[in-house]
Order: sequence, then structure tokens, then C-alpha cells
Amino acid sequence: MGTSWERFEDEPRAGSSILVGIDGRQGSARVLEAAARLALALDLPVVVALVQKFCSEVMPAGAEAHRELQEEIEESVFLTAAITLDTMGVRWQFGMARGEPARGLCELADACDAAIVVIGTRGDGARSKLHRLFNGSVSGRLVHGQHRPVLVVPPEPARKRRARLPSEP
Repeated sequence: MGTSWERFEDEPRAGSSILVGIDGRQGSARVLEAAARLALALDLPVVVALVQKFCSEVMPAGAEAHRELQEEIEESVFLTAAITLDTMGVRWQFGMARGEPARGLCELADACDAAIVVIGTRGDGARSKLHRLFNGSVSGRLVHGQHRPVLVVPPEPARKRRARLPSEP
């Protein structure tokens, strides 16, 4: 019995994009690169998603500072995506949502008909473990609450990060 790959070409594709959620922190480029490789292999565009949970309307004291911080994060995420994805030749667009990150990513995934969601993790440091203990994990909530596949990209191993630091005099 032979295998016929042609039979799959006429079937409808499950999802028309790859949603990648990043927040501009260390590791965002690594997550984008993983999504880009997947997008190139599947010939799908990438939707870069930023979900910010704080909102200026909720905190009137310092609202202007919060707005400025939001704009800086948006710009940082957009520029990181542009540098990474344009360099790799990936078609992409930018999407944003406000609110709880896992819920926002699920809504964006539905809106862009994502075939898969790609997200990173914070790592295994003490701060990350403490944050997960009190707040839970966005990647964990996505894996358990999403009806589409979720690719969780681990952080770069600490020994590789240390090897890239400039040597001290």
C-alpha cells in the first residue's frame, strides 16, 4: 500500500494562521523564531499577540505613566517581531488585547482562526516559581483551556545565557 500525499492538498486546512503570544521580556525572540520556523514549514502567516493585563482606566493615579508604559511595551514587542520575522521572511501582523493573558490569547486565536498557539514560559528561577505559585501559569492555562494545539517554547538554558555574557576584565 503506497502513501499518497496529494490527497491531503484538497482537504480544508484547520486554521489559517499561527498565533504567537509574547510580552517583550527576555525570550520573546526565541518564541518568535520557533513560531517563524513553524510558519515557514506550514506556509501560514503569523499573528503576533500582545495581551496586557493592566488597564489605565482601573488605576486613575498614575494613569499617564501606565499609558506610557503600555506604549513602550507595544513598541518593544512590535519591533522585536519586525526584526525577527522580517529577517526570516515570514508574513505577519500584530494583534492586541487587554485583560487576562490566557483569555486574551484564546480570544485572539479564535479571531484569527489560529491553527496553533505558540507561547513561551518564564523559566525555573525562584521569581518565576513564586509568580506561578500565586498567579498560575499562562502557558498552563492555555494548554488546559484551549481547543487547538499549543506549543510551549522553553527558555534558553541558563548555561547558554551565561556563555553569551561579555567576559569581565
